[in-house]
Amino acid sequence: MPNSSDVEENNLVRLHPNEGGVTAKMDDQTFKGASPDAFFGLDIYDSSVVRVVTRKLNVNIDINPRLFPPADFFRYFTCGPSQEDPFKCGALKRTEKCEIHGDADTGLFAHPQLEELLNQANLKKANSSTLGFVVNKIRYEYDSVGVAANQGYVPVKTRPSSHLEIKFRVVSESNFHEERLCLNIHLHPKKERLHDKAAVFARLRAAIRLFYAELNVLSGAQPPQTRLRDVLTINLDNFEGKQFSCLNEKSVLALEKYRSARLYVAPSSSRNMAVLVEAAFSKKTSLSQGASGVVSAALPRGRVPPSPFVARTATRSYSEVLASGTAWKVPAARAGAGLKLNDREAFPALSSVPVKSKGP
Repeated sequence: MPNSSDVEENNLVRLHPNEGGVTAKMDDQTFKGASPDAFFGLDIYDSSVVRVVTRKLNVNIDINPRLFPPADFFRYFTCGPSQEDPFKCGALKRTEKCEIHGDADTGLFAHPQLEELLNQANLKKANSSTLGFVVNKIRYEYDSVGVAANQGYVPVKTRPSSHLEIKFRVVSESNFHEERLCLNIHLHPKKERLHDKAAVFARLRAAIRLFYAELNVLSGAQPPQTRLRDVLTINLDNFEGKQFSCLNEKSVLALEKYRSARLYVAPSSSRNMAVLVEAAFSKKTSLSQGASGVVSAALPRGRVPPSPFVARTATRSYSEVLASGTAWKVPAARAGAGLKLNDREAFPALSSVPVKSKGP
């Protein structure tokens, strides 16, 4: 299974429904701004490859920090590998991002009290320690929890709030990418007494039930209120048709990288990458020589002057060429005008260059 640490934050594509959050209800709780989203982590070495997919339902819980302090909250719902105090055993740590941080990598898992809340509708089978469910013929199993918070539940770096994330993972034989489905609970500080421990428990239970209801794994399921089920089939090629947007600035840049990289690996563009680079280099060289008065007619059409750069480029992989950032890289397509990889007018110098098919 790929390591999620191989995906950097600036290689994440974040997608959201065009209409934004909605008001959803479960039991006697109302969740304003409930919204699903999806994160696609691109391979840092090859932007055409998706390594990690994370799909989420985001809900809010208001907490009075004086009646239910963050340390007590996270101590109550999380624990270390031996059911220890997560603060004392090091499962929760202070980082540059926030004061209270932890995940499976630090040994953080759900406390039995949280697992009990998760085990609704008997999702944990008899004689089994695994809690999970099936949606669209895909099985999801409980994986871990993640925490990023500050004292007082104030926002953390890069996030508008502190949060607790309950993670399920896709059980699959495929090693293509890692996929998770999460209930992301944003924690907001409120001074009112009605946001005490008992109120938080009731709201957390309702949030979990809403998550399950949206996935249609609870008996007597009600009509969906959010678009969580739509998110399960969203990918980077169909999201616009399903009325989802990519708005985050870093995500937009990552999406452009993905689309540009896909041009070179699509079945219709089976030309050898080195041939394309050589053609672009040849055209640029011819133009520069013509401008300086140097006659280049002595070279057969389509041939490239000997160059150490071309020799190196011819042996580089797609991802290496795309990541090189050199001036000789084949230009990415502009919005609305795809690169004509099958049109020799796009690269006139290709007219006499043999085209090599990609291997199986």
